Amino acid sequence: MNWKGVVIGLMVVLFAATGCGALEGHGGEGVSATPYPGPENLSTGGKSVCDSISDELHKQNEALHREIRQLKREILMLRQEVSSPDVRDIIGGIGFVFGLCGVGFYFHARAMLKKGRVE
Repeated sequence: MNWKGVVIGLMVVLFAATGCGALEGHGGEGVSATPYPGPENLSTGGKSVCDSISDELHKQNEALHREIRQLKREILMLRQEVSSPDVRDIIGGIGFVFGLCGVGFYFHARAMLKKGRVE
């Protein structure tokens, strides 16, 4: 098949597809093409589409800033909690030191028993 046959075949397919409405979206079932939004189509109740989009973006921006401020406050509170030890942490540290001393005394006592130095 040569290139002329391919071009003619494509033209036939495109012509058939446009005739049955396949290129318009839903098989030509009452689908109308929406015109390019000119200046007369951009107004929605006295407000342009650009203004309404701008307002919506401004609202989303304010909401995002509120959420970020709240997250910053929560992070600051967590840092304050982590940075200062409370009574429970202090008592736990003392217990840990006593526990290590107890393990050391245990192994020292075992070594003394093996050598026979215990009276």
